[in-house]
Order: sequence, then structure tokens, then C-alpha cells
Amino acid sequence: GAVRHHGYIPWDDDVDIDIMREDYYRLEELINQDEELVMHRYYKYMFQGEEAGYIPRIKLKDCSIFFIDLFPLDYISVDAGHEKEVWLQNEDLCREFSGKLIEIFHSHGIHYHGAESAKANEELDAEVIPLEKEYLARFREKFQKGDDESHFIRTVGNDSWLRTIYHIQRTEDYLPFEHEAVEFEGKQYDTFMNHDKIVRYQYGDY
Repeated sequence: GAVRHHGYIPWDDDVDIDIMREDYYRLEELINQDEELVMHRYYKYMFQGEEAGYIPRIKLKDCSIFFIDLFPLDYISVDAGHEKEVWLQNEDLCREFSGKLIEIFHSHGIHYHGAESAKANEELDAEVIPLEKEYLARFREKFQKGDDESHFIRTVGNDSWLRTIYHIQRTEDYLPFEHEAVEFEGKQYDTFMNHDKIVRYQYGDY
């Protein structure tokens, strides 16, 4: 929005934020202590019910519109030339997780009947959160080596469209955070120095 429209995207009503997994969990703890904000997993079916996933969402407790969607990212170890192989292995894990999630949806009587079928649901959380932790532990065991933070990826919970357009990212393309100012609603704000490269990678000729 800031780069293309120099302000809010006219047809959008939310903010999307990528966040590293550990920072996401810390933010979740802080939101749970806040009196005005609430954070929950927004569950949904995707691709005509062939997949299931969720988006962690922050919103005001007394407001049904305007919210922040969070997209957790995980560090991944990958040797040069093996990016596609490792990405496909992560996809296998994500699809297996999605299948388990669909089973949970069905056990709660939630069947596909549109693009977005399930909203905030504490009963789902009680089953999904332990499953998420189980699969993230499997991800770390298989794909993380020591303190290697050279690459990151979207893994379990994210839908396959997001996983596909992002693939495996190099941390050095984003950090350290070298910035430049862009105009947003008449004011100047900092953004990535290489934001044009990043946006074109995701959206093409924006």
C-alpha cells in the first residue's frame, strides 16, 4: 500500500505482518495480558476444501472489522543448490499437517461450504495448538541445525499459496534492516531499502 498507493490499499481492511516464530509467541503472551486487544486463530478451508489452515489475528475486543494478520516464519537450514529439495520436504510436512487439521474440522462438524468456514473457536484451539507444537518440533528436528539463521520459510498452518510464492528466503535479503523513507498518507515512514525487489518477487509488476 505504501509503495504502490502511497497510502492505504483502497480495497483492504487489514494489516499483514511477517513475524519470526519466537517473537510471535512473545507477542501472543503480551496480547493475552491486554485489556483492549484479543488474539485468536482464524480457521479456514482453502482450495475448495482440499486444504485447511489458519491465520493468527489481532483485533480490538469490541470491533468486528480492522485487524492485524500475523504470519509466523521459521528459520531453516539449507545448503546451496538444495533449496527446492528442502522446500518440497517442508511441503510434505505441511500437507500432512493440513490433513490432520481437516480431520479435526470434521470431528467438530465443520465441513467445507465456502472460502472461509471456521472463525475463532476455543474447542478447535484445544486440539490444534498441541498438533501445531508437535509438527513444529518435527520441523525443527528435520530442518534446523544449531543456531543457523541464514534462511527462513513458512511452514505448518500457512496456506499453500503463501508457501509457494515465498519459498525459502535468505535472511540477508531482509536483515540488517537498512531502510529508506516512503510516503504513506502524506507522511514519511521507513521501509526496507530493497522493498522494490521484495514486492516484485511476490507480486510481479505491481
